[in-house]
Amino acid sequence: MQAAGRRQCLAALIYVYDHHQRELPKRLTSDFHDHHDLAWATLHVHLDHESCLEVTVLKGPGEGVQELANLGGCWKVPATQNQCGGMTHLSLARVAAFD
Repeated sequence: MQAAGRRQCLAALIYVYDHHQRELPKRLTSDFHDHHDLAWATLHVHLDHESCLEVTVLKGPGEGVQELANLGGCWKVPATQNQCGGMTHLSLARVAAFD
């Protein structure tokens, strides 16, 4: 499902990261605070001693949701293209687009 332009969309940003990477958890928190209008809630799960999974619910204009998903090279979908060490999995699941 394409969510583009100003049309409102609902999506989930799903990612796994190594919480021992010192700057990464700080950057994730900062990014969501900077985009508080898009990031509605985050679920945090400890998978093991090193890895955390987070699911962040995003709601807003499709272009804003996509921009946050690609923020600064760190949030680059798919995760193989991201430029931040410690991010192992990343996907954006668009759930709905509406007016």
